[in-house]
Amino acid sequence: MGQVKSGGIYYGWVIVGISMLVAFVISGARMSFSPSFKPMLLDYDTNRGLLSLAMSINQLFYGLAGPVTGWLTDRYGARTIILISALITAVGLVGTSLAPNLWVLYIAYGVFTGFGFSGTTTIPFSALITRWFRRKSGLAMGLSTAGTPIGHMFIVPIATYVILGWGWRYAYAIVGAVIALIIAPLAWRLVKGDPRELGLLPDGDVKPHAVGATLAGAGGTTSMPSQNLAQAMRTRPYWLLCIGWFTCGFVGFMVSTHLVPFATDVGMGLMEAALVLSLMGAFSAIGSFGSGALSDWIGRKNPLTAIYFTRFLAFPLIMLPAVSSNHILVYLFAMVFGIGMLATLPLASTLVREIYGQQSMGVILGTILLAHQIGAAMGVYMGGAIFDATGSYFWAFLMSSVLSLVAAVASFKIRETPRPVYIPRAVPAE
Repeated sequence: MGQVKSGGIYYGWVIVGISMLVAFVISGARMSFSPSFKPMLLDYDTNRGLLSLAMSINQLFYGLAGPVTGWLTDRYGARTIILISALITAVGLVGTSLAPNLWVLYIAYGVFTGFGFSGTTTIPFSALITRWFRRKSGLAMGLSTAGTPIGHMFIVPIATYVILGWGWRYAYAIVGAVIALIIAPLAWRLVKGDPRELGLLPDGDVKPHAVGATLAGAGGTTSMPSQNLAQAMRTRPYWLLCIGWFTCGFVGFMVSTHLVPFATDVGMGLMEAALVLSLMGAFSAIGSFGSGALSDWIGRKNPLTAIYFTRFLAFPLIMLPAVSSNHILVYLFAMVFGIGMLATLPLASTLVREIYGQQSMGVILGTILLAHQIGAAMGVYMGGAIFDATGSYFWAFLMSSVLSLVAAVASFKIRETPRPVYIPRAVPAE
């Protein structure tokens, strides 16, 4: 099958590359909260519940901004939303580095970066990539999402090095400057909202009427459904996806925020604990890429179910009493949990597009993401509050394990629609 090339490659892969780069930096900024946690505790002289509230507010505003970001993306395009959101994120991170007390931290990190993260992560890039790819959307989404765990792998240890040498405030100031001066201008320059802007078709296909795949309005018709938000909310898969993503947010951000504090509680040094978080990121990259590519062959629902079930199985590793004397269990947890930490994103995002169509994907995905972020806000805060009440993360981990099983069951019950079938336009005989 022929492909239109731009500079030697289909430009859709450039879109995937810039998506990976933005995710790389943004995710590093987000995950740096975990190695910053105990230094911030000392700086603000507070408890884990109140400090966790900063991340909870961040996740809540991220979620509340989701439907708005989705609507704005559908209306004005991903390029503009990504630029504005990146600049808001930079302001929030620099403000975080200057925050003199928890209240300012709640506003800078909680509100500003929460809004900014919403427009630099899942929603605009999911909508963008599924415009550039159809048959290869799982692979493209998997590669795009892999930028997030790669950010965990590299930026978290670098941020920890800065924290140990100069303090957590310098780490946030540096990341904020990088986003404002490098990432935002680069995204504005390279992002194109639709392949038609360059005279291309999804997947780089040429002459859709002459091959077995095409797009509606480009010489053929398609079986792809197209539903708006109100229609989607009347369907069962929408609410099953919300259940799965609520538990995904609760579990994922409880772990990513409290894993480094937990690891230092059981005797690890801060840099070693940060490397555990990086290891989790490495395995997340494998899971994200692998699940996206695999789902193009076997569908989205069953891999999504398996990922949540893997999370359920991972938690006993760090709930064992032996974890204090055997740190290998922490590393094993990071590897097992990491495989499924971010792999849900390409699967769920592609499911939304396949079930509900492209037209309103941004706003539909934004509302489902709201459920994820409400779960994240609750999980982060409850992890800290449960520790303050009991002196341990045991009950928080147990709750997360059970919720992972609930997500697996909910995902298994999704009725996955068949892959879209494109009907070619008849080619007149010559």
